[in-house]
Amino acid sequence: MLRERSTTGNGGVHFLRDRDFDYEPPASAPHSPTPIFSEQTRVLVGWRWFRHSIECYLLEPALAAAALGQPKDELERLIAQTAPELGSYQAARWTVGQARAKLPPARHLETAPPECVDDFRLPSDRSEKASWSWLATTTREFMQPVATAFAEEVLRKRFDERRTKFAAMGAGDILVWFSGKDVLSFIAPQLGSDSPKRLRNRLRNWVRSNPEEAVRLLPEWAELKRLVSQ
Repeated sequence: MLRERSTTGNGGVHFLRDRDFDYEPPASAPHSPTPIFSEQTRVLVGWRWFRHSIECYLLEPALAAAALGQPKDELERLIAQTAPELGSYQAARWTVGQARAKLPPARHLETAPPECVDDFRLPSDRSEKASWSWLATTTREFMQPVATAFAEEVLRKRFDERRTKFAAMGAGDILVWFSGKDVLSFIAPQLGSDSPKRLRNRLRNWVRSNPEEAVRLLPEWAELKRLVSQ
C-alpha cells in the first residue's frame, strides 16, 4: 500500500496494481501510472502500472543488465525471442482476460422488477404472464453481452488479432503486453537459472540495494515517486 497525506479524503491510503490481462495500456503516457478514481466520489484511490506487471519493470534491460552482470543487448535479444515463442499463448491469455471482463457481477441480476425500488414494494402486475415476461427478459438481457463476448467466432477473431500483433513486437512492447512471470519463465534457463522465481528475486534484491539507480532507470517509477510525494 502507498500512503499520502490524509487531505485526499480516503484516509491517506492508496493502492498500486498491475494491469495484468484486465486492462490494455493507455495509448499515451508510457512513463505515467494511470490514476484510478472511486466511482462514487471520484476521489483518487490508487494507480495502475503502464507495463503489464511489476516483473516487467524488473526485466527492464538496463536494470537487469546491472543486476545480473549480463550485456544489455543480450537481455533485449532474449526478451525479444518471447514474441514468436510466447506470442500465441499471450494472445490466448489476453483473449480470455478481456472476455472475462464482460462477466457481470451476480448482484447485477436483480431478483425483482425495476419498479420494486425497495424491499417493501410489490410489482403492480403479479400475474403468471407478467412474472414470466419479466423473468425471461431480465435474464436474457443479462446474458446477452456474455454470450456475445464468449462466442467462438468472436474469441477466434480477437485471438488472431492479438497473435498477429504480438508476433512482431520488440522487447519494449513485450514488457508492456506480456506477462512478466511468463517472460521470466522463458528466459531463466537461458540465463543459467534453474528457477524463474530465483531470477526474479535476484532482480528484486538488486532494486532493494540500489533504489535510486532503479528509479533513475525507470521513468515511471520516478513519476510515481513524485506523485506520492506531493
